Amino acid sequence: MTEAKRIVILANSRKPPGRCVAGIEIAGAHVGWVRPVGDVYGAGLKPWERRLPDGSEPLPLDVVDFVVARHVPMNCHSENWLVDADRPRRRAGTFSYDDLDQLVSDPDTLWTNDEETLLGLNDLVAESELDEFADSILLLSPQELVLSAQTNRWSEKQELRATFAHRGVSYRFKVTDPVYEDRYLTGEDGEFLVPSAYLTISLGEPWSKPGSEQLYSSKLVAAVIEPNGGSS
Repeated sequence: MTEAKRIVILANSRKPPGRCVAGIEIAGAHVGWVRPVGDVYGAGLKPWERRLPDGSEPLPLDVVDFVVARHVPMNCHSENWLVDADRPRRRAGTFSYDDLDQLVSDPDTLWTNDEETLLGLNDLVAESELDEFADSILLLSPQELVLSAQTNRWSEKQELRATFAHRGVSYRFKVTDPVYEDRYLTGEDGEFLVPSAYLTISLGEPWSKPGSEQLYSSKLVAAVIEPNGGSS
């Protein structure tokens, strides 16, 4: 049985070959995070599964009505709901940036802080630990946020990372927000202080390090949300 969910969009991030769209439901029986997915395995949404009738993308702070078929949780990705792609989405309004504090989480740690990549800080969670957690996404009000455009010396591709602090612990996560990638990945490396913003943090699909059988989920910045979209 399908149902409509009115969601404050808090992420529309890269999840090849589609996008990870997620937000917090603000009306109805279920109030909490909702991640519409393309199949029961959590596939990202293709353009025709996520775009609005005018062809535009749902962006952070948009309030959008999605029609979903059923709840399809997978390990700690408890927020997954199978989208009904035959039912069009509808933009119902805009959520105020000034009200985002109402939606922020303030956990002691961001899942576990036991593993990290060579270019990150506390940016991995072992797959064996994922079942310990009830959720895979949250909205954070970070401290000391800096965005870094850096060329990965192994892949030779430029990547965007966010360095910030939360409860006295430093983190550095890869950014998968396409708006901010387009803005900062210009070919020139650099660091950019962001004085005020919220971050949507999400756990990615498990993957293995080269030469290791252990699987890990990356902690990713799925969205950077600044006042006025970061424009002056």
